[in-house]
Amino acid sequence: KALRREEKLYRQYGISQADYEQMLCAQSGVCAICFGGCAPRKYFDVDHRHDSSESIRGLLCRNCNNAVGLFRDDPSVSATAILYLRSVPGPSDVHHIPTLNDPVIGESQSRDLFRRFGLTKSDYLTLWRFQGGVCAICYRKCITRQNLCVDHSYGGDKRVRGLLCRKCNMGFGKFKDNIHVIARIHSYLLQSKM
Repeated sequence: KALRREEKLYRQYGISQADYEQMLCAQSGVCAICFGGCAPRKYFDVDHRHDSSESIRGLLCRNCNNAVGLFRDDPSVSATAILYLRSVPGPSDVHHIPTLNDPVIGESQSRDLFRRFGLTKSDYLTLWRFQGGVCAICYRKCITRQNLCVDHSYGGDKRVRGLLCRKCNMGFGKFKDNIHVIARIHSYLLQSKM
């Protein structure tokens, strides 16, 4: 197993197990973003830039590594995520775009929206139009499905905040609205751009 791991580290990242251990020691044995462990996994993920340099940025737990990918390695997306968590705007006439093709919401989806979030089909469409049919964080359409995901707070009230694409919604879900971890993701991505 040790030999296979050594081969994988070298093949995928160009480092040895000794390099990995040195990086882990430099990070005090914790994830570079959330400062947690890697459990239940045995090893941290090796995070690298996805540009032509492919340089290694650090060692991350699975949640942080997934979140960095879900936020598209883009500091502007993580910055918008922080702003979104701090103050979610309400609908206004300035942002309303009534000419969009509304998403199709079937009966079972409509019942699910009401059961899970207390939203009617009309409520969902109002949010959709207010946001221009794009994610409230990355400003992109959802590429994995037609409808955007309903984002809600993780407190007892589960207050609906807006609509997010699947990637941003999953990125938020990894940390249950912990703005401090998302801020560290943002800092981490900014440092890796230098």
